[in-house]
Amino acid sequence: MDQPAPTYSDRLRKIAAMAAQSELRHRAMGELIDELEAKGLTMTEFREMNERAGRFIGHVSAVNAAQAIAYDDMLAAGGPENSRAYVEYEATSRRNAALLPQEI
Repeated sequence: MDQPAPTYSDRLRKIAAMAAQSELRHRAMGELIDELEAKGLTMTEFREMNERAGRFIGHVSAVNAAQAIAYDDMLAAGGPENSRAYVEYEATSRRNAALLPQEI
């Protein structure tokens, strides 16, 4: 039996899930750094870079999840053929894009 092609919101959810998993890996990396520092190793720069990357990935996850919801809402309201729903979706997309961090 054929499966339906993934929708745009399905792809956004997949990106959100992958980003959330990556954020967890960054947290685990932070715990490893704590252990190394407890043994006398100083890794301040590495820690700061890891924390910035983890926050960045967390933002990517949240924004993609919000974008998937906005897309589903637009489709539920009639899709791109419903001009009001599409305009609202575009506005939400711009707001979501503005939430993405510009630098890691």
